[in-house]
Amino acid sequence: MCEHHSSRRARMRAFALIQSHNGYTIKKIAAMFDVHRQAVAYWIDRWEERGLTGLFDEPREGRPLKL
Repeated sequence: MCEHHSSRRARMRAFALIQSHNGYTIKKIAAMFDVHRQAVAYWIDRWEERGLTGLFDEPREGRPLKL
């Protein structure tokens, strides 16, 4: 359950942004976190547009997962 917690995901995104700042390519960062490179590009875009709040997941519609 902890692996999908919003705080964990925000920390992961923050670390990815630090790696980007340190010169890592989007492709390399995507490989580090085993995500698609478009996801990393989206994280960077959200950071540039929204700052800190861009690191957190947006509310989703529907019933929350129980597990």
